[in-house]
Amino acid sequence: MSHKRVTFGQIHCLLTEYGFVRRTLKGKGVIYENDSEDLIAFRPHRLNENVDATYLSMIRMRLDWYGLLEREKFDEALEKVAAKQAAKRTKKPR
Repeated sequence: MSHKRVTFGQIHCLLTEYGFVRRTLKGKGVIYENDSEDLIAFRPHRLNENVDATYLSMIRMRLDWYGLLEREKFDEALEKVAAKQAAKRTKKPR
C-alpha cells in the first residue's frame, strides 16, 4: 500500500482499531493515545488529506515498537482499512 494513496482518515481508522483515541491540541495538531500511554502525534490535517511517506514510516515503526502491529503486516492492515472504507461508501441506503 505504500505506493498507493493513504489518507489521514485511513490512518485514523487503523489507529482506532488498535485502541488509540484521538485528541486535538488546539492549532498544534493531533495526538493518538492508547491505554498504555503510547503516543503518536501529527500536525493539523484533514481526514481526506494524503499522508506522506515520512508519516507512514513513522506510524509503521511506532506500531511495531509498541508491539501492536508488526512492520511486515502494516501494508496489509492499511489495505483492510481501505477496503472497509470503500465498502461503506458503496453501500446503498435501504
